[in-house]
Amino acid sequence: MTLRQLGSASEIIDLFGGTSATAKLIGRTPQHVSNYRQSGRLPADTFLLIKRELAKHGCEAPPSIWGIAEPASAEPDGPDLIQASADVRVALPLIEHLRGGGAHRLAYHEVRHIVDGLLREVPYFGYKLSEFQFFRGRIENKKRLLERPDEFSYPKPSERGGRCHRLGQTIFYGARNLDTVLAELAPEPGDLVHVGVATVRPGRSVCITAIGEFDHVRRYDRALIGNEEAVATAREHLALPVGLRTTVVDAFFADAFLTPARQPRDYNITAALSELLLDGHNPFDGFAYPSVAHRGGLNVVVIPERFDTILQWDHFMAFEITTYLGFGIYGRKQYGSAAPPTNGAIGWEHLR
Repeated sequence: MTLRQLGSASEIIDLFGGTSATAKLIGRTPQHVSNYRQSGRLPADTFLLIKRELAKHGCEAPPSIWGIAEPASAEPDGPDLIQASADVRVALPLIEHLRGGGAHRLAYHEVRHIVDGLLREVPYFGYKLSEFQFFRGRIENKKRLLERPDEFSYPKPSERGGRCHRLGQTIFYGARNLDTVLAELAPEPGDLVHVGVATVRPGRSVCITAIGEFDHVRRYDRALIGNEEAVATAREHLALPVGLRTTVVDAFFADAFLTPARQPRDYNITAALSELLLDGHNPFDGFAYPSVAHRGGLNVVVIPERFDTILQWDHFMAFEITTYLGFGIYGRKQYGSAAPPTNGAIGWEHLR
């Protein structure tokens, strides 16, 4: 059977029934789809989904509509860098350039431009989760329990950048479980650790992607946060000609989060990736990434506005660290616990 060739994003959108129908199919807003029609480019993370739908209609389309194209030149300079980096032969030198010191020598906007080129062709999945816990911890040794939920929330815009935010910005940082929180905080015996646990509001869902998902499937044949269907989809993508590039780039991004930071410039790659993933062009409310402090652990960041509207504080706990046995293993004694806050205050129940 010969498939009918479609040559533009507009033809694809029209085939699926127009702007609203396409938006529903790919999980975007109609405005996003209108933007895709105008730019002539579909987002890379819709490639597999739309490819399947096109086949059902007896059609196909060139990968270039998603920005997946063989470049005319392998020279990674100038305005064509993003298109050129679709080729793994160009992506690899760019990665080595950043790893070899380029992330420190280049201005942030130059690092961001390279990261943008690398990211464009990686179809990160967005998982819509209605049951998901976010752990947020703080060390507070002033012999008082934190009184307000906002003391656990995202910080005010800071004078320093972080792993997933730039100077003057803020973002909610959390972890997937308590052990990861403790490893990230690295408390000493005698410290009083406060932990808040946030959950998804009833009737809502949070859209999270995961850095290192493809690499994890490749290594361990299981997903970081996805289900078996996600594993099967990832395997299918990795078997495509573009799969090698996806594997390399995703492994590089995951490794960037696993690299300890010693100075602000060490965050350039991860902050740029965070900014690009959460800039509104993707459906993500946040993303998970490997913990540098807890082997196998996952940290999670969420856009502050999405945290306020989609998530809620479920409960709080406070405990004193009694011993540290190494390997991220802590002895602790429960100090207090609290149910969801009422009237803007945390009602602690002291346990000692």
